[in-house]
Amino acid sequence: MRTRWILAAGLLLPAVWIPALLAGGRDAVPAPGPSSAPADVAVEQEPSVPPTAVFAEVLGIPLHLPAPLPRLVAFHEASMEGAIPMLPFGSCRPCRHPRFRAPPAGGVDLRYAVMDPRGRGSAPTSAVDVVLGGGAPVLSPVSGRVRVVRPYRLYGRYADARVAIVPDGAQGLEVVLLHLRSGRLAPGDRVVAGVTSLGRVRSFPFRSQVDRYASGRRPHVHIEVVDARARDQAKDRRGAGG
Repeated sequence: MRTRWILAAGLLLPAVWIPALLAGGRDAVPAPGPSSAPADVAVEQEPSVPPTAVFAEVLGIPLHLPAPLPRLVAFHEASMEGAIPMLPFGSCRPCRHPRFRAPPAGGVDLRYAVMDPRGRGSAPTSAVDVVLGGGAPVLSPVSGRVRVVRPYRLYGRYADARVAIVPDGAQGLEVVLLHLRSGRLAPGDRVVAGVTSLGRVRSFPFRSQVDRYASGRRPHVHIEVVDARARDQAKDRRGAGG
């Protein structure tokens, strides 16, 4: 069969396309074939909202604020073995820890505190409490994969959740968050730094050390970056009586 060709809008098109084009139909353009992209490619694309600011880094990994406008960022000694010191960005006010020497602010318009010693012997910035408003969403500090979502009892009494994320390109590390309701997270979920919500911050009926630095008692999320191998080796030594 001979195909008739028609000149339309400066283009030479087969006559069979003209009715569909006039009707605004989409069938005139061949449908794309099945995509070979992975299922989570949409998460990898540029987010529609900008990520929160970077407040610290660990071993070159940037840590984003878990909320756009936190009430306070306060570093302290970690209790978890294997916790790695963070390098804070911004101005330290107040700096209460005698073993901490604040690095230059470097023009970063952020303010943080380094709290008094807790007698734990760990680095003064090996953990951080970020004070938020009540019930505020908690955003992921890093891009990566969720490894653990586990409920537990804080001090053996209070319901809490522990979330651990393996950052992109750092398989030996875990970013651990405490004091939140974990929402619908599950191991294997992909998260984007400063964008993906991990749940909401949880309040407790007691005062924390950070309350002495914030104005009034407010909920906070606790963040540590842990060398998982060092932590596991410490557990093995304790189990062996070392």
